[in-house]
Amino acid sequence: MTVETTALIELGTVQVGPPPHRQIVSASGVNQIWVYNCGDASIAQLDDTTGERVGTIQLDASPRYIKLDWRSSTAYLVLDNDEVAILDARSGKVTGKLKFAAGSRPISMIDMFHNDRLYVLTYNGGTGVVDTRTNELLKIIPPTGRGAVWGNPHGNQPCGKLYIINALSNDVSVIDETIEEVIATIPVGNGPERNCIDSLRRTVWVANAQDGTLTAIDIATDRVTDTIPVGLSPRWMYRMKKKTGSEDLWAMTRGSDAQPLGTIAVVDTTERRVKEALPLCERPSHWLFEGPIVYVVSPTTRDLHMYDARVPGIVGSVRLGRAPETDCSLPFTFTESGHRMFLSNADDTVTFFQPTIG
Repeated sequence: MTVETTALIELGTVQVGPPPHRQIVSASGVNQIWVYNCGDASIAQLDDTTGERVGTIQLDASPRYIKLDWRSSTAYLVLDNDEVAILDARSGKVTGKLKFAAGSRPISMIDMFHNDRLYVLTYNGGTGVVDTRTNELLKIIPPTGRGAVWGNPHGNQPCGKLYIINALSNDVSVIDETIEEVIATIPVGNGPERNCIDSLRRTVWVANAQDGTLTAIDIATDRVTDTIPVGLSPRWMYRMKKKTGSEDLWAMTRGSDAQPLGTIAVVDTTERRVKEALPLCERPSHWLFEGPIVYVVSPTTRDLHMYDARVPGIVGSVRLGRAPETDCSLPFTFTESGHRMFLSNADDTVTFFQPTIG
């Protein structure tokens, strides 16, 4: 196939506020980019075409994680004070809050808006069940593991269950959506950080960062069916069906100080094995797909690489003028149109780019 060169044209850098910037998201319903400024408990609002700062949302505590429901124009925002703020997403005004027990540390959320539900994962205190019609906290599902950090599936791939990653106890709590109770706790590898759902294979994949493996869990039985070595410090995973037509699962490994080269482990989901390890870059921290192109950040070299999943291989790179943010769930986002990419930096700025393909 013909390999197209991909490039990013830097359009500008805008001051947003004090770091860390834990998340940067496209608020597509208002044509804005929202940037968390945890240093002063605010969100900077940027025009998603010009990059101009158009507003600020002031909060009671530092923001951590967001879910946007554009059907009701509602934003749910996890804060560092054991609360979830509820915002009118169009005006940016705080309209309410959900309070959790002191020290419970809400950390992430799973949206099931089609079922009028939002599930709030807390690090220490179980899972909160929110009715999104009334924005009422209905109950707390008691934890069966320690250190919940992430969960799947989200609203676009329901399977009747929620799979919650418990980083401290090295297991996964399974919640039945119908009764909203934990029905199983599944041991996995050491240091689980992320999971994803393979709807075709009816499998949950868990990335275990500390022992360099992926755990496969059968959705029907909630039992571990395979543990696959993939490389140093895996975290991010992606099912490639929509990108390349392949049934493979890609897992990004982040390397180590002693062995800094990160890779993409290409997992054959039928044979349950790594069929190829694609070299990536030095100590990759995050990736983001836009079509078949995956954008990968290397903070140690200040490079942003463009990797074409169809080749596969690097088809472009740009040297960053500023150190990218690393203390975050994701340092970059695209606008809904894909015409702009915004990257949060480790200082008080965001740089924005125009992607081009030649």
